Amino acid sequence: MRFSFSRKNKWGTRITPMLQWPDKSFTLGLSQALAWQTSGLMVRPTLQCSLFPTFGGSNPGLRAEVIHSVKEQLSLICGCAFTTHPSAFASVAVGRSKWNGNVGGPGIVLRVDTPLTNVGRPYFSVQINSGIEF
Repeated sequence: MRFSFSRKNKWGTRITPMLQWPDKSFTLGLSQALAWQTSGLMVRPTLQCSLFPTFGGSNPGLRAEVIHSVKEQLSLICGCAFTTHPSAFASVAVGRSKWNGNVGGPGIVLRVDTPLTNVGRPYFSVQINSGIEF
């Protein structure tokens, strides 16, 4: 179970403290949009950097990622995690997924993850978002 809230300051930095209860860990999410693009009447980030330091729990460490929204329906994500099990990953989000800033829309996310140590194997995952949320 995760308890969190999000706050954006006047420079556009999103700060999201998160408490994971069964794991007894605390994560402080920091996200900063570096480039914006107009989309109708709205302005949305096209390049965003995020840092997620985690304290306590079973997997403490630092996770970093860069998200590039190529179009409204396409995002490229890459990053790495310097945690108990360090890894690097790359993802492609197609459709209106949460990485495109559209929570609740249908979409698909393809992700490749590889460990940075000799422990574990690379893996590929597919996430399908139906657009229905409760």
